[in-house]
Amino acid sequence: MKKSVLTLMLTSSILVACSNEKNTELTTADSASKDSSAVSTDVAPLWLEEVEGEKALAQVNEWNKSTLDKLMQDERFEQYKNDALEIVNATDKIAYGNYSDGYVYNFWQNAEHVRGILRRTSLEQYSSDNTQWNTIFDLDKLAEEAGKNWVYKGSSCYEDNKDMCMMSLSDGGKDAAESKEWDHSSQQFVKDGFHIPEAKSDVSWLDKDTLIIGTDWGAGSLTESGYPFVAKLLKRGQKLAEAKEVFRGEETDVSAGVYKAKLNEDADILIAYRSTSFFTREYYWLKDDGSKQRLPIPEKSNPVGVFKGQILVSLKDDWQAADSNSSFSNGSLVSFDINEWMKSNKVTNSKVVYQPNAQSTIAGISITKSKVLLTVTENVVGNVHVYDYGDVWTSSKLSLPENGTVRVTSANDDSDIVFINQESFISPDTLFKVEVNTASIEVAKTSPARFDSSDLVVEQ
Repeated sequence: MKKSVLTLMLTSSILVACSNEKNTELTTADSASKDSSAVSTDVAPLWLEEVEGEKALAQVNEWNKSTLDKLMQDERFEQYKNDALEIVNATDKIAYGNYSDGYVYNFWQNAEHVRGILRRTSLEQYSSDNTQWNTIFDLDKLAEEAGKNWVYKGSSCYEDNKDMCMMSLSDGGKDAAESKEWDHSSQQFVKDGFHIPEAKSDVSWLDKDTLIIGTDWGAGSLTESGYPFVAKLLKRGQKLAEAKEVFRGEETDVSAGVYKAKLNEDADILIAYRSTSFFTREYYWLKDDGSKQRLPIPEKSNPVGVFKGQILVSLKDDWQAADSNSSFSNGSLVSFDINEWMKSNKVTNSKVVYQPNAQSTIAGISITKSKVLLTVTENVVGNVHVYDYGDVWTSSKLSLPENGTVRVTSANDDSDIVFINQESFISPDTLFKVEVNTASIEVAKTSPARFDSSDLVVEQ
């Protein structure tokens, strides 16, 4: 598998490099006309959809060999290959992680860990030059022991005990995956724990003994796009067939599901959604009595979360709430009183948080324990604005280096410590640790310079 993964990555890098400089040597038309094994794209054969199908793999391997043979004939191949390998397997890259409950978690892949390991360290250790990691999930070892071709697809961990996790494992990288309960503290799959068979599933925690699941429940439970539209609650010890249905979309939806939303420090609510198309969604609050109340926002919008009693909504369309005189434009971030809406089903106290202009756009939204972060692109330059709410929204801009792009790589609603990555054309990536409540900023990690930029200047 090591060879396959590295070959795929290297082939992509080299193909781009070679085609840019000698595009006359490798044209799609020439390749298709000379390859007698080429498959017509007019009517794509269904057997190509079989990811692990013998015939499909044989065809893909033949295509790969044809491409690789041409690339290896190029005099620059070995140099590009060595340069790419050096970057891919570099040990001095930034190990980006997610900070939660006192630990920084990082999923790491390299030549020794092709499938990957999940590891964690303390916040203090993470900022050190020689970070000491504790491996808590070794997928290479587990896959070998189980005789599986597992690819890591992420995890869902219980918010009150981050050692309790559902690990999503795909056979060979397919969209469908199985989910198995894992205990970080014992570093083992939980005996008789939760297990969801292979499917295109959505799995999250309601409490330590209950999962919210959307999966293939059998005939008539998947949309025409092949995704679940029936959500159920599965109690610990129950068989999958015993799960209780809590929401059902339509077969014509792209997908539908349910997730838990944090209302405040002491309360959560269940939110259901229907993706009626690839660009539109309907959202509902699932009440304890079994009824539901639709969230009165445009179908082209996204409820980001709740902050100090205000539900934040990212608009992808103009909106004027039926029970409000306020109107908001496409691209804005707005808020309204969620508690009042839950009581009266009316939108009150609606406010604009941020409205972009012709030179700006919202690139990201994050909610921490006591602040809201907006990553904003202004005149093609990235900035991070810190927002708070009283009776009105107030904001300040973090003092990060200018003339670069920024992104929040880690933020959680249980902490005010976030990590923000900044990069520019002539400076390597720098990862900052930021305490948003005090606006203190310090460098946590930096990538080494890959070229000399001492005589270069970026201006705008």
